[in-house]
Amino acid sequence: MGKASSNKKVARAATTGGGRTARGRTPWAWYTALTLAVVLGVAGVVFSRHQRETELAAGTTVPPRLANPAKNQSFDHWHEAYGFYLCDHFAANLPDDSIKGGIHTHADGLIHVEPQTVDDAGAKATLGRFLKLAGVSVSETEIAKVPGEKTYKNGDKCGDKTGEVKVFVDGKLYSGDPNKIRLTDQGKVVIAFVDKDTDTVPDPPSISALTNPNANEPGATTTPTTAVGETTTTTAPGTTGSSLPITPATTATPTTAPPATTSTTAKK
Repeated sequence: MGKASSNKKVARAATTGGGRTARGRTPWAWYTALTLAVVLGVAGVVFSRHQRETELAAGTTVPPRLANPAKNQSFDHWHEAYGFYLCDHFAANLPDDSIKGGIHTHADGLIHVEPQTVDDAGAKATLGRFLKLAGVSVSETEIAKVPGEKTYKNGDKCGDKTGEVKVFVDGKLYSGDPNKIRLTDQGKVVIAFVDKDTDTVPDPPSISALTNPNANEPGATTTPTTAVGETTTTTAPGTTGSSLPITPATTATPTTAPPATTSTTAKK
C-alpha cells in the first residue's frame, strides 16, 4: 500500500509540472516566464553582437572604415564610376539617394562610399549594398527596377540576338553574384545586358567625373582652384564637352596703388 501511494503522488506531481497546482491545471505563468527569459536572452545576444561589430568596424584596418574618434580618424571616402549598359545604350544616372545610407549616389553616375554604420563598412561595402539602397535589383539572370528602363532577363533579345546579364569590373568580366562585388576607390563597374557573345562594353560615361568626384556634394564648388600662372578649362554655356582655355592674368600685378606721400616739396 505504501509503495502504491508513493507512485500515485509522483504521477500527480508530474501532471502539474512538479508544483502544488490543482490537478489538471496548466501552469501558464511558468511557461510565460520561461518564454520571456528566452526572448530576452536572444535579444541581448543580437544586440551585443551588433555592438561588437560596430566596435570592430570602427577600429578595423579593412577599408572602407568608419570614423574612429579615438584615433582622430575620419571615415574613408571613396568614389567608383558605374553604369547600366542595356543592349545599346547607357541608362540615365540613378537619382540622388544620399539620405538613404553611407553608400549612395548624387545623380552623378558615381557610387559614393562614406560609411556611417557597420553595414556600409569593410567587407560589407559591396555593389549589392549600393543597389539595395538605390532600389535596383540585379542578379546573374536579371536587371530590374532601373528607373525609366524595362526588366531584362537572360534569354530576352538585344536586337535580333539573345542577351544575358554580364558585369564588368575595371573592364574585366566578372563571374558570380554581382551583389558580392567589393567596391573600390577610383574603380569602374558596368552592369550590362548584352548579346551573350559580347566580352567587352564601353566605360561608363561618368568615369570622367572621378577627376572631381565631389562636384555634386551639397555646398561643393565645381570650379577648381588654380595657382597664378596655371591654366584651366571651362565649358562654355550651351555646349557639350567643349573646352575653352582660360588665359591666366599677368604675373603678380599689384592691384593696390602705392601709398601717397604726406607732402611734396618742389626744388627751387
